[in-house]
Amino acid sequence: MAGRVGRLFLLGMLLWLAGTKGQSAEPLVTTTRDPVEQERCLDRLNQVFEALRKFRSEQHRLPDALSELVPDYIQDRRTLICPFVDKSADLRTWMAGLYKDVIADEVSSYAYEFCLVRLPREWWRGVARTYRDYKEDQRGVIGDKVPLIRCMAHEPRINVSFGGDWYPSDTEWETRFEGAHPDLSPAGLQARKVSHSFPAAQDFPGRNPAADSTMLDLTSSYNGLLQSDWQGYPGNNLKSLPPAVHELDGVKFDVRGVVQLAGRKLPITFPARTAPISVGRRCKRIHVLQGTAFTPGDVMEIARYKLQYADGSVEQLAVTYGVHVADWWLNPENSNVPSKARVVWTGLNDAAKSWGESLRLFLTTYDNPHPDREILSVTFESAMKRSSPFMLAITVER
Repeated sequence: MAGRVGRLFLLGMLLWLAGTKGQSAEPLVTTTRDPVEQERCLDRLNQVFEALRKFRSEQHRLPDALSELVPDYIQDRRTLICPFVDKSADLRTWMAGLYKDVIADEVSSYAYEFCLVRLPREWWRGVARTYRDYKEDQRGVIGDKVPLIRCMAHEPRINVSFGGDWYPSDTEWETRFEGAHPDLSPAGLQARKVSHSFPAAQDFPGRNPAADSTMLDLTSSYNGLLQSDWQGYPGNNLKSLPPAVHELDGVKFDVRGVVQLAGRKLPITFPARTAPISVGRRCKRIHVLQGTAFTPGDVMEIARYKLQYADGSVEQLAVTYGVHVADWWLNPENSNVPSKARVVWTGLNDAAKSWGESLRLFLTTYDNPHPDREILSVTFESAMKRSSPFMLAITVER
């Protein structure tokens, strides 16, 4: 189970406990460090493992969920419940506080890591994949040490590996293998698959004759082709946005490529900042066509535009998540429109479609703090948060 599951599990428990405060509901479930309880749980986990092994041998596949083992491979469904959970509260109470994606079975308290639930969108931005796909990728790196089933009711957690061995760990079991193995997160594993080199300037379309000097030439700063999966996730691209001079909400932009900056969630390592982009003029406003991948978890600055003036002075324009930009993937259940930006383009790609989502780009307009001074250059800089900002075009207004 990936590291974020542990945090979400604990958060879920806290929220559930807060919701039950002052109510005379079911008994509250905690974890245990009792070695006797651990032995009892291990006995049941071994029974479940043997049932999984037999199922796989006879069916030539893994079950979609642990409940599929009942009744042919496990006669008593209580075998799927940790003895400590069984005596502490009913299963529904226990499940109420859990991150259910990995405990994707209402008859079991055990986490089945090879379930067919989709990975959370905050872990993966390619064509939708399941936990099983992810765990098989982990097996490709560390072999059968990957947990097959886990119990979260114990401190430390109990893991029974795909190979049948058991070991204790933190909630984030991957920390046990840090140092000896590379990043086992979805992005880290995808990085192993991606053979990547940044495109050269000649790989981008030439500048359109209709692009005047107010539309800054970003050719030397581009590091992603619109038609490529430039962030490293399969099927995630801007093929539906053709290179051209686009007029969006009254502003013309020269769109021919992507300037992607580093964040913490992409398989490909991008630069933290661009080289200075030539401006060479005075202007009243600066219009930017931009987006970002993944949420930072709160309203915060994820990037900035550094303005270098001819008189030697410097100003910075913040790119704040929730104010100037938001996730370029649009979740229909949470539109999250920034307060000082406008959605000026929407589209689709294969990855977003597989999640039932769409794409969007934002136009953010900044007032120049010193319209009477010539701006020599602008530099786009990442704040190195979880969110990974990108920009497609800059147009200055006289």
